[in-house]
Amino acid sequence: MKWFPNKTQLKSSFWGFIILLFNVDCAAQENTLFCPSAKEELVMHSHYWLSYSEQHEQAHWVFYELTREEAIGSFARTDNFRSDPSVSTGSAPLHYYVGSGFDRGHLAPAGDMGFSEEAMNESFYMSNMCPQHPSFNRGTWKKLETLVRNWAIQDGNLYIVTGGVLSDDLPFVANTSLSIPELYYKLVLDWDADELRSIAFLLPNRKCSGDLRSYQVSIDSLETLTNIDFFAALPDQVETLFESETTGLWDFEVEEPTSQKPSRTTETDFCQGQTLEGKPCTRKTKNESGFCHQHQKDENTAIETPLTSPNSNETMAIQCLAKTQKGKQCKHKTTNASSICWQHEK
Repeated sequence: MKWFPNKTQLKSSFWGFIILLFNVDCAAQENTLFCPSAKEELVMHSHYWLSYSEQHEQAHWVFYELTREEAIGSFARTDNFRSDPSVSTGSAPLHYYVGSGFDRGHLAPAGDMGFSEEAMNESFYMSNMCPQHPSFNRGTWKKLETLVRNWAIQDGNLYIVTGGVLSDDLPFVANTSLSIPELYYKLVLDWDADELRSIAFLLPNRKCSGDLRSYQVSIDSLETLTNIDFFAALPDQVETLFESETTGLWDFEVEEPTSQKPSRTTETDFCQGQTLEGKPCTRKTKNESGFCHQHQKDENTAIETPLTSPNSNETMAIQCLAKTQKGKQCKHKTTNASSICWQHEK
């Protein structure tokens, strides 16, 4: 296992930097030390920062600190999805996701923002959302968010960076400029531990299987993939101490203490099913499949929203989402933006 120095050892090697670190007087200055490099517009909310990509209509990354006290917050989820007024070019509108087949996946989880009403409301800005398959958002991704939150409860302050891997060749949600990442990452840094430690994960945007450990990657490899310097303000000598390989310094069996579990509401989202008229179902569901009880049978036959190539204006034909008079799935294909064929358009 790679050796990780404690702060006393770091101080002897990088005393100037450590003196600066321990003289930090405010959260904003401290966050600057651990914040990734901004690829485009930097937006600083009260409880998290992000670098917004106008090209992809989502954040390159979202960064925040999570303390033990914050991780056990008890404010209920609000579902107050809305545009982010701080993004100069405007964040992705809510209707980009309606009927798309994708969840509005949080980068800074609502569960991590339950310590105040302001933080919870900020977490529902559309700049904090990315298109995620329901089985991913409500499955492995949710498990990872819970694990990181439990680490904060057990170990104290953590610095967290999350985002989708953005590139020029990504597909879009049909008839929008919203890119669909094929991969998502999450990076965690524990600077206050006796042994400096960090960990990073890279997961595909689909239903995942296997233990979370199998999705660990080195921070170096993640920086190469994303072209982001995740600890831009740290001296290179410090970065190399923990970025080059994965570590076994994290407890994957940790559970949130029962006595400290907050009274959060269960996360839900709109059903991905369609009515007989071909309109999006308005029910909410907490099923991992993304379908309510009435449309659960559609899970294995669901058709994703047609994707457009970023290098082409042509739309791929998909199966019509309408139902026949007998209640069966229509077999016609269509390129209509409504995802309804000519026969059911009326």
